[in-house]
Amino acid sequence: RESNAKPAVIKITEGMASAAELDQLTIYDRDYNAEDKSGTKSWDTMRDMHRIWSTPGKIGYGFDAGNTIMIDDTMRKMRNFPDNVIVVPEFKEAVHRRDNVMSELSEHLSRLLDDQRLGVGGYDVRSYLRENPLST
Repeated sequence: RESNAKPAVIKITEGMASAAELDQLTIYDRDYNAEDKSGTKSWDTMRDMHRIWSTPGKIGYGFDAGNTIMIDDTMRKMRNFPDNVIVVPEFKEAVHRRDNVMSELSEHLSRLLDDQRLGVGGYDVRSYLRENPLST
């Protein structure tokens, strides 16, 4: 089953990623979500970060809240880890052609990678995200 995010990611990264890189793309679809009992719709879910961090062979295996950034269009899905999410507007092709969200996100992540604290043991990305929120 293909994720509903994959077509958007392919379109957004057009010209930025090779076919081989896109084949290695890891999108955590509904299989990595947990039921959202407080959701208003029967299909409402939240990201199951503990499952992502504990599934051998997946990109997130062995990571934790201190070194994980999730990019999503819905804060509700990450409300158990609010300091680990960068919320971007939902992808809509017509809007995507006129906005600069992806370039702003790319610059934001580049600044994080350039942050001198990143190489220091025990650095927690949540501190950076709290101090430097993305404004789109």
